[in-house]
Amino acid sequence: GTLPKKLRDALLLAGTGVIGAGFQCGGVYRSTDGGVSWTPTALTGVYVTDVRFGPSGTGAAYACASYIAGILPRGGAWKSGDGGVSWQNLRLPTTGALKIAVSKSGRHVYAATPQGVFVLTSRKTRVTRPK
Repeated sequence: GTLPKKLRDALLLAGTGVIGAGFQCGGVYRSTDGGVSWTPTALTGVYVTDVRFGPSGTGAAYACASYIAGILPRGGAWKSGDGGVSWQNLRLPTTGALKIAVSKSGRHVYAATPQGVFVLTSRKTRVTRPK
């Protein structure tokens, strides 16, 4: 596929030759040939604000998307266990997230939202809001 014109986030190397990119209202695209060609993933139709990969060799990838009522579709945070091919909604108790970060161990994922930072643990899909 061709690369959409509205590139939102910088390209990220996963250490496995996979590159992921987030695009405004286009979802997440991935490349396995160094960025020569791009394929849309299952995460489409959202305003992607950040994409991150987990620890090298795990295949974990994370993405988040923002939300503006009446303008942008509902956002949130998603996880992929296969390098960004398929995605699981992490069901944040909010409508969008601006940034996402992953601990070095991959055990914790941090989603920055307008309501605060939510911490997601790897053992459970549990979301806690710091006090």
